[in-house]
Amino acid sequence: MGMLRDDSYDRARLLDAAARARGRGRVQEAITHYQRVLAVEPRNPELLRRIAPLLAQADEPDRAWTAYRAAAEEFRRAGFADKAVGVYREAASQMPRTAVAWLSIAELEAARGRLVDAKLALLTGRAQYRKREDVCVAADLLRRALALDPSDFEARLDLAHCEGRAGETERALESLAAALVLRP
Repeated sequence: MGMLRDDSYDRARLLDAAARARGRGRVQEAITHYQRVLAVEPRNPELLRRIAPLLAQADEPDRAWTAYRAAAEEFRRAGFADKAVGVYREAASQMPRTAVAWLSIAELEAARGRLVDAKLALLTGRAQYRKREDVCVAADLLRRALALDPSDFEARLDLAHCEGRAGETERALESLAAALVLRP
């Protein structure tokens, strides 16, 4: 007597169908196929990296960020720091107003001794937050950048501006004074 075979899960077929759906702009269909494979391989960073931008495109930023973060962490755990940074850079590119993506890039770059790249990530992230309601996020990113490079005059001046817009007058004056010390 032969065993019945379950044809409901065929990895290659599902990945092929997902790729075709993605290529045709059928985002939800592609997500469904990737989810079926991820149900069997939930920690596969390549699959997580493939589904994340689709989730962002489908206006599911929380799920997209969860997939990006999981992919990056799996790559990092496996010793692929460059791939982890690449995943976070892709996340920041897809969802530029996700501050934690910029912070994650900076954290990994700093851990690898790439302080200039860490600072650049923070300042690039800051550039995404220009509205009045964004001043707290902008100020946080600037403070972190200045922790890496306290001599950055433009960042200090920008921080003073953000603090002033946030109504933190004393902090703004302190930041402005610190900036003036750098360029009297």
